[in-house]
Amino acid sequence: MTRIMSLSAVLVGLATPAIVLAHSGGTDSNGCHAGSQPYHCHSNNTATSDVSDSSSGIDGVDAWDLNLGYRYSFDGASPVPYFGLSIGQRADEEDVLVGVDLGFQFARGMYIGYVSTSNSIQFGYRALHFSANRDSIGIGIRFPARANSFLESTVYVSGSGLFGADAN
Repeated sequence: MTRIMSLSAVLVGLATPAIVLAHSGGTDSNGCHAGSQPYHCHSNNTATSDVSDSSSGIDGVDAWDLNLGYRYSFDGASPVPYFGLSIGQRADEEDVLVGVDLGFQFARGMYIGYVSTSNSIQFGYRALHFSANRDSIGIGIRFPARANSFLESTVYVSGSGLFGADAN
């Protein structure tokens, strides 16, 4: 029970900064936030040259996600399910999102999962995974708290960056 409460506290702590980063402020005729610093835009019809073309707010990245979760092993049997909290962004959303990271880890380190914030499917082996959604493909990393513990219960951290065909 203490383990579940500790994990819940960590997940809530991670969600708080993501909610604070999101903003809905008003925009000017160019679709830009005129009252915020630095001046920035979320639409493609911007009149300024100093604004990034990236939809996610990170140059060249169409979608991204950061995840913290827990893999729970049922007596060392494969597959091992995992569930985590995700923060991230994708091209069709202008705000940072809070969502979930779900999947299964198999023997020898292979895993498959879904991340709602980047709307992506992940296929991975050990620490490296490939991510894809309908518009982009990318790469990411996943680190369990216990190294080489493919079928053990453990906390993990992961992240991905997805790049589209029109990325700069």
